[in-house]
Amino acid sequence: MHIRLRLPADLDACVEALAQVQATDRYPVDWPSDPGGWLTPSDLTSAWVAVEDGAVLGHVGLTRDAEIVRLFVTPAARGRGLAAHLLDAVRAATRPAQAGGLLRGHHRHRPVRTNGLAPHRHHPWPVAQRRRRTRPPPPLHEPLTAPTSGSGR
Repeated sequence: MHIRLRLPADLDACVEALAQVQATDRYPVDWPSDPGGWLTPSDLTSAWVAVEDGAVLGHVGLTRDAEIVRLFVTPAARGRGLAAHLLDAVRAATRPAQAGGLLRGHHRHRPVRTNGLAPHRHHPWPVAQRRRRTRPPPPLHEPLTAPTSGSGR
C-alpha cells in the first residue's frame, strides 16, 4: 500500500472507491450528481490517495483553510490503518501553522467510526462539525406502481 498525492488520472478510481463506501455506509449521505466534483471542492488545495495494486483504497483532501475533507477508506481495506496513514500524509505536508486544522465529519445513527473519524482522535485536527441525520435514508430504488384506470382524473 502506498500513500501519494492524488493525480487527475486517479479521479475515476476515487469515484469508484467512494461508491463502495456509499453503498456500505451511506457516506456521502446523498450521492452527489457529480461525484468527481464533490471530491474536488473549489477550496481543495491537495488530496491524497491510498493505492494498492493500482486500486484506490482511501482518500483524503485538504482545503486552503486546513480543513480535512472527503476522508474515506473502502470497506474491504478497513482495519489496516489506512485512514491514519492518509492523515499522517496530510500532517507531514502541512505547515506547522496549519497542523491544528479542522476535521469535519458527519455521523448518523451509527457510531462515527463508519466514516473513519473515531479512530483518529489522536491527530491534531479537532472535529469542527458533526451533523446528525434527521430524516430516514432514501430508498435504494424508487418503488414502481402501476397506473390505475378509472381514477377519475
